[in-house]
Parts: sequence; structure tokens; C-alpha cells
Amino acid sequence: MNRFLQQALVAVAIVFIAFAALLARSFQFQGVPLLPSKMLWGSLLCAVFFLVAAFKLAKEWKFRIFVVLSMAVVLELALQAAAWLGVLPGVNTKMKCPYARVYWTSEGRGNSIRNRFGWHYPEFDLKATKRIAAIGDSFVEAVEVPRSRNHAYLLQERLKQISPEWAVLGLGTFGTSPANHIDVLEYAQRHFKPKEAIIYVYLGNDISENIPHVKDSASSSLIYYDLDEQNRLVPNPVSMAHRDHFKRVLELSHQPFLFSLPILFYSHCMILQSGLSLRDTLARRRLIAARMAASAADAKAPGELEFVKIGIDPEPFATNQNQAVKQAFRVVEAELEQCRQLCDGYGIRFRVVLIPAFPRIFYETQKGRDWTMKIGNYDFLGPERELREFLEAQQIPLLALGSYFQSRKLDVDEIRSLYLSDGVGHFSEKGHRFCADAVYEAFYKPGFNERSKEH
Repeated sequence: MNRFLQQALVAVAIVFIAFAALLARSFQFQGVPLLPSKMLWGSLLCAVFFLVAAFKLAKEWKFRIFVVLSMAVVLELALQAAAWLGVLPGVNTKMKCPYARVYWTSEGRGNSIRNRFGWHYPEFDLKATKRIAAIGDSFVEAVEVPRSRNHAYLLQERLKQISPEWAVLGLGTFGTSPANHIDVLEYAQRHFKPKEAIIYVYLGNDISENIPHVKDSASSSLIYYDLDEQNRLVPNPVSMAHRDHFKRVLELSHQPFLFSLPILFYSHCMILQSGLSLRDTLARRRLIAARMAASAADAKAPGELEFVKIGIDPEPFATNQNQAVKQAFRVVEAELEQCRQLCDGYGIRFRVVLIPAFPRIFYETQKGRDWTMKIGNYDFLGPERELREFLEAQQIPLLALGSYFQSRKLDVDEIRSLYLSDGVGHFSEKGHRFCADAVYEAFYKPGFNERSKEH
């Protein structure tokens, strides 16, 4: 019995050592510092603990440790069963690597794994010759819905009815902006050689995330660009380390699988993810409380407070924009122009989709089909009109969904149903279907938009 317990504890120690070694190699590739890593040092400490226990503790203590380990295994199995049944509450994980676990309960109900290349999307059809890279943030990643029900995949299904040579590659990453989309576009060209690229711009935060002084750019993971005197993009040196890390994470899925193995294990371990989710939930509540308190101190209107509550800066929607916001628009326009230039160089047809954000005050003040987004001192379709004017001047094919909603005369309740969180969150399944149909109609329906065929 004592020999069995000793061997079991040594085996557990070896697992922790192997995990730490693989994690260190993965972190090294990603450019993540090793010394501050709690996960790495925790794994090594656990290995030391189990080695000491195996050779120094009495049989009774070894047995007790073995019982605790067995209970942890049983608990993990129970959590796994609950997760795959979709009934495990309050847990959120969307770590990025090949076949990583996606389980999302904050909004919607995501419950799946990522594909071979680490994207929340079914396996890419790389045999198809007409490949479309759909690039965007969490609206494209869409962890809130099953991965076969997001608008990129639904668009692919429609296009395959025309020809099996069509394929859409959903390249969405949460927490990104047009600054990241430049790198994703280059990544897509390196690995997938798309014929077309659609950049999705979410107007709720893609403008404000280009204002470095609004956030602490030294600690933020956002990528920032500045403009030189000729209005050309210049990398902001403070955030270039974040850009390098982002690019390395994209490439991680194209490295030997051992590089991703520790992250894969970490994403699937529901005991760990339950603890992390609880920590993140508490941190999010403190952040929201701080934002609301700061906004209340600034005497913001109720509609503004609701935007702040979901992490959106209302300033880009102000009818009287300050200089920082005007500069942010210029940066976003330059980023989209950079994407267009890259596509021109690669021979890729370039398109843009603008996704509007609807604040809670919209639903509280507007009814029926005769609605407006001009509410108080804000125009919540203002950013869409500004970017639309720029894109049209550059002859870049686009779909402005806010204007599309108006042209279709959707009523307020229909718009609410397209978004989760009572109309202010990400797309619902209905919203993804609507978006897929709109993109198809704007860019691919024969004869609908002849300009979209020109490039």
C-alpha cells in the first residue's frame, strides 16, 4: 500500500513538472515573462510538495493526500458533466489555443471547443478556393452562441448554396479593435490566402479604444496607433509590447501542439476555471461600481450611466465631440485605410461592416418604427455616419447595419431581439441570422450591389 501511494504521488509530481516545463516553453514563445507567472511557480511548488510527501511523509498522511486527490478528480468529473450538459452556472472561459474549451454564461450560453487553429468557429474549409476572412472582435468570435450559429458560418452556408468553393473563416478575437485587425489580416494572408476580407467595426467601443489617454495604456492590453503630420499611422511605443504578444498568440496555433498543451489543459480544467470565474466576477463588479461612481460624480445622464455600466465610453456619440474623440476617428479611418492597402497589395477584395450599439435609453424612449438615435446630447448613429462618409469617399464597399435597420423599417422591439442583454449586448442567434442575411444581400446577392464587385 505504501509503495502504491508513493508511486501515485511521484506520478502526480511528474505531471506538474511536465506541465511547468511545457508552460514555460509556451510562455517563452508568446513573449510572456516567466518570473511573475503564478501558474508556473504554483505548478513547481505543487511538484515539490508531492515529491516531499511521497518520500518523507508517513503512510497515513500519504493516504489522506491520495483521498483528497481522488475527491478532486470526482469533483472535476462532476463539473465536466455539468458543463457539457450546459447547466454549470457562473463559469466563463474562452482561452485561445487549438481545441481550447469555450464555456460562457455571462451572456447567452456558449458551450463548445475552438477549432484546430484556436478560433471559435467550426473547422475551416481550406479546400475551398473562394475564402473570405471575417475579421472582428467579440461580435465575430461570438462565444455567446454555438459556433455553428454565428453570422460568419451562416453566411458560409448561404454562399455554399451558390458554389461549394465558397468558405468563410471566422477570425474573431474578444477585446480587439481595428488596430488588431491589421495584424489579423496579415495573419490570414500568411496562413489561409483569402480572396476577400470583411472587417467588422463595432461602434460601441472601437472608436474609444483608440484614445490612449482614456485608459491606462501602460497596463491595458489594447494596441494604439498615433498619426504623423501626413496622417499616416505611427505605432504608439507604449502598446507595442501588447501588439507583439497578440501576434505571437495568433501564431501559437501554428506551432507544434506541445506549445499549446498546457493552455489546452488549463482551459478544460473546470475546477480552475470555476475559481478564476469567481475572481473575475468579483473584479468586474468592483470595476463597474467604480465606473458608476465616477460617472455619477461627473453628473452624467442616466443613459450615459447605462453605457458606462457595460464598459462603453459615451463620448464618441456626443453631438459635440472633443478633440480626443475626433483624433480617435481619424486613427480608426487610417487603420481601415491600412487594411485596404494591405488587401490591395495581396489582391484581396476588401469590405467593411459597421455594427451599431443601442443604449438602454433608446429602448426606454423610442417606440415602433419611427425611431431616432438622436437622444439628448447624443447621436448614437453619428459614428456610423462619420465612418460611412469616409468609406464611401474611399470607395470601400460597406454595410452600415444601423442604416440598414432603418431601411428595413425595423421596430424597436425587433431591434431589441437582435441583441442579447435586453438589447444592449452582443448579437443573439436571431441577430447573427439577420447579420448574415444582410451581409449576403449587401455584398453577394447577384445584382444587389454592383459596386461591391468592383475593386
